[in-house]
Amino acid sequence: MVYPYLIAALVTMLAHHIQNPAEMAPSAAEMRIYKQLLADLDTMVLAGDNPDLEGKRNLCKCLLSTLEVRHSAYGMGRASECIAVTS
Repeated sequence: MVYPYLIAALVTMLAHHIQNPAEMAPSAAEMRIYKQLLADLDTMVLAGDNPDLEGKRNLCKCLLSTLEVRHSAYGMGRASECIAVTS
């Protein structure tokens, strides 16, 4: 069972980027990797009946969306209007 480690690593990386918007944004290659990991999680969810995995996949999707919005706002000089993800 590799997916718990995959999810933990992905959540850690996404949360780090979200909570540190002043740092350099993830590169296009990093974003492709994050999106590919989410696609892999989608495949795992579709292949089985595991509601716990589905919930974790949804959390990762939410974090990735937040990261994309946050770095877009930071790039437009509106980072102060972003809200922190605390849950």
